[in-house]
Parts: sequence; structure tokens; C-alpha cells
Amino acid sequence: MLPALEELISESPLHIPLAIKLIKTLERAIPVPDILLLFETAFFVDLPIQERTYALDNESMKIFDGALDSIRRFGYHGLYHQAAYRRIGRQHKNAGRVISICLEPVPEVVGIYDGKPVYVSGGSTPMEGIPGNTTCGEIDLGILLLIEEKKNLGPEMINEMLTRNSGLTAVAGQQVTIEDIFVDEEKYKPARNLFEYRVLLSCGAAIALMGGYDAIVFSGKYDRAAEKPSKGLTARLAGASWHKARQGSRTAIAEGESKPVLYLRDSLDKIIAEDYCVLADG
Repeated sequence: MLPALEELISESPLHIPLAIKLIKTLERAIPVPDILLLFETAFFVDLPIQERTYALDNESMKIFDGALDSIRRFGYHGLYHQAAYRRIGRQHKNAGRVISICLEPVPEVVGIYDGKPVYVSGGSTPMEGIPGNTTCGEIDLGILLLIEEKKNLGPEMINEMLTRNSGLTAVAGQQVTIEDIFVDEEKYKPARNLFEYRVLLSCGAAIALMGGYDAIVFSGKYDRAAEKPSKGLTARLAGASWHKARQGSRTAIAEGESKPVLYLRDSLDKIIAEDYCVLADG
């Protein structure tokens, strides 16, 4: 196990060395027969090639230890998404096409078809995709080149700006979370509108790839905040036009509510204990 992890250090130099150190410490301190390792990105290893591939020159990617697949799209909340699919499957046996919306500080939308992810809003790093509490989400890379040129900022300062001082906090003009923008809807209306819009676009992409959807599952730290946006989302995702959904069409809302919507509610610790430790024992 450790040799395999050591080969992956170049893929995740900040996290894997710490995992290796923790494993070695546990092996010395606690006489346990097995150690279970769970990786948030593992759920996305088999993303369809067209979903995980960037339009980059393979020759230029050889700088990453000769691994042509080093730069690729991943997702970053795989444990939540996998649990979401399992839980909705227990209640609705025919829910083979699931839109999983994880409302963590860096939010993520995933389309799951028959248990496999076919779409993910995230990218090679968690910054791509939907704006988070302080992360910018999808951005034109030309903007970064312009910032570097005009502001004379280095990589560290640009990274700080995009990960700590952007996202919903930047739009709101003060430190906010996903939960905040739905608790005080009027005060943070621009941030809320942007967030809902980006989530809706990601859901639409998942629907297009799956040919529809059977259920929506909300999970993550701010899943309770989802009860406010979910009615509007399900109305629009049901096939009603954006114009009709805005006007509160009774038909659109009724169609939206006919699709199962689940709020996972569980913390990541509980998901691991119930869904993964049980599997390991079995």
C-alpha cells in the first residue's frame, strides 16, 4: 500500500506525504489488522475520457514526470456524491440518473448515471466550476494573464486572490458563506442569484449528458440551506422554460416537485462510518 502511495506523491504533494506519515504512525502506535484509506477523488477515476480531458498538447504535459494524464479533470467531494447515490437508491429503486449537489465551501455538482459519474463541475483543482465561499469558480485564464501583467502579481498572490478573496465573498462585499446568502436573501441577492445561476447551468449540463434525471440529492456542510434554492431549481430542471419558472408557473412547479429531492443531512464522518466502515467489515 505505501509504495503505491509514494508513487502518487507528485500528483498530490501536499496531501499524500501527510497520509503516509499518518499510516506509519498508526502502524507503530496501534496494533490494528487493517487501515482503510478513503480518497475524495477516487469516485472520479473512471470519468469518461471526454469529461476528464483538457484540450492541451500532450507533449507539453510530459514535464509532469512523463505522465500524459497528469493534467485532467477530477471531482473533489466523491464520498458525498457516492453516498448520495446510495441513499437515494434505497428509497427510489428507479433513480438511475442522479444530480448530486454538494454544498461545501467549494461546492460541486455531479451527474451520476448508474452509479458512475459522467459529469463534474469541478476541474483539475477545486477552483474550477461553481463559485464557493471564497473561491472564484470558472474563470477565463486570459484574466489571470492580464492580472499578472497589470498588477505585477506572482503566482502565490494570484492564488491567494482566487482562493481566499473571491467567490460569493467578493460578490457580497464581505465574508459570507453559502448558508448566509440564503438566510438573508435581500442583503446578498447578487451573490445568491449568481450562485443559483451557476448551479443551474451545471445541472443542465448533467441532464444533457444523462438524457434527463430521476432525482436530486443535496449534501455537504450547507445542505440545509438547499431547501430554499431547491424548489426553484427543481421547477426549472423539470423542463419548464426559464421565463415560466421565473413567473412561478403552477405547472412548472408541480412538475419539478414530482422528482424526488433528498437532503443527505449526514456529516462526512457519519457517512464514512456508515457507508465505508461497514463495507470494509463485510
